[in-house]
Amino acid sequence: NISLFTGIAKNELTNLLKNINILEKKYSKGTMILFQDDRYESLYIIIKGKCYGEMIDFTGKIVKIEDLPTPVPLAPAVLFSSQNKLPVSIIAKTDCEAMIIIKKDFLTLCLRSEKVLTNYLELVSDKFVFISKRLNFLSFKTIKGKIANFLLSLPLQKDGSIKIPFSIEELANFFGVTRPSLSRVLLEMEAEKVIKREHKTVKIIDKNRLLKE
Repeated sequence: NISLFTGIAKNELTNLLKNINILEKKYSKGTMILFQDDRYESLYIIIKGKCYGEMIDFTGKIVKIEDLPTPVPLAPAVLFSSQNKLPVSIIAKTDCEAMIIIKKDFLTLCLRSEKVLTNYLELVSDKFVFISKRLNFLSFKTIKGKIANFLLSLPLQKDGSIKIPFSIEELANFFGVTRPSLSRVLLEMEAEKVIKREHKTVKIIDKNRLLKE
């Protein structure tokens, strides 16, 4: 089920993994799997559990980058970088298990299989597209702009409402703002009758106002 091995039959994969050393490691909920600015010398693949990436700037502000699904290779674009230091920390959201392949062995695997190499390049390319979109999102100057862009990017339910996949605290980290600031702006938008909130459900009342933010 790991995206690196998509399109490869089980028996072929068994042969490809011969003499490839794979380490398995477990992490408890809340523990750090990888640290920001550490050198990344092996490919980590989360095979069980959930984790997320976050970045801390020089002022100590935390920005949540993304929740990571399972199974997922971590930081594929960093492994062969000339400056292979992790730009984010990876934290276990639940108990997690990882398989770890050192860079030299993973390179051997890519040379053995064009499909593994193609899958890996696709992963790196998809990550580049995601980071580009994330930077575009974070470039919105106001909190209202971030909220508007976020809400407009989510799918509508049958009743026209939107389900928010995060708590207020998680959303504040995702936006790179404080929780009180986010709560205040959401209340303002409700008072201005732009949106209506109920727990994790939001209904857009004035879409034109959102589009202008």
